[in-house]
Amino acid sequence: MKFSQTLIQLLLILALSSCKVAQVIYTGALSQNVNESDKCFFYENDTLKVTYVFWDYKGRMAFGVYNKLDVPIYIDWKKSSFINNTKKQDYYSDRVEKRTTSVTSAYSNNLNINWSNLFGPTAVGVTIGNEVSEREERVTFIPPRSYITRTSFEILKDGTHFTLAGAEEKSVPFPDDTSRYFKSYVVKIDDKSPTFIFRNFLTYSVKETFEREQYVSNEFYIRKVMTIKQGIFDKYAFSSEKRFYIDQINKSDL
Repeated sequence: MKFSQTLIQLLLILALSSCKVAQVIYTGALSQNVNESDKCFFYENDTLKVTYVFWDYKGRMAFGVYNKLDVPIYIDWKKSSFINNTKKQDYYSDRVEKRTTSVTSAYSNNLNINWSNLFGPTAVGVTIGNEVSEREERVTFIPPRSYITRTSFEILKDGTHFTLAGAEEKSVPFPDDTSRYFKSYVVKIDDKSPTFIFRNFLTYSVKETFEREQYVSNEFYIRKVMTIKQGIFDKYAFSSEKRFYIDQINKSDL
């Protein structure tokens, strides 16, 4: 009797998990000044390099700023913002708070970010925004040949998911056995008419007085959404600096 109850519970868990899906969200760059490598998106000029990592549940505007010069540069966070579609969200709040964020996920999709590898093996840096327990600084000083990182904002709101309207069914080979395929549903979004845009805007200067301000404005969009079974997402790695995900979605909600 006990064995039968255990079997029924197991079958129920499997049935419920089969009704769950995950969505892997692929991003693209709208700004012509944004470059793309195999690993990530980045912006670069003679003064600095800004590198982006979006992988997290609901996505995260995580970025690093590397000072290429032999003199310091300064970022004014009060004049810098994350813009989600058209809504401005401030990096500087002038308050004391403590918050913890993460740019890794559970399951097989961990993405351990090595910023030094993204900027170069000799780069050294510090993270802003992972845990804050004191008053935030309005202006950040970046020494020569070093970088800072920031992971302040989620890209999607709670409860956001994408419908299967217009989705194309595609067969994708399993990573461990390319002779077998799993089913996915893919929705592609044209960059000429994007439905979801997000942007990073930074104000910086080589002068602490900011008498000569310069700006970084990098815009991105969601270019593709791939819907797959939750069990497949849990088992295989889909992580990438240029993607993010939402999971544990009821298939009936799509």
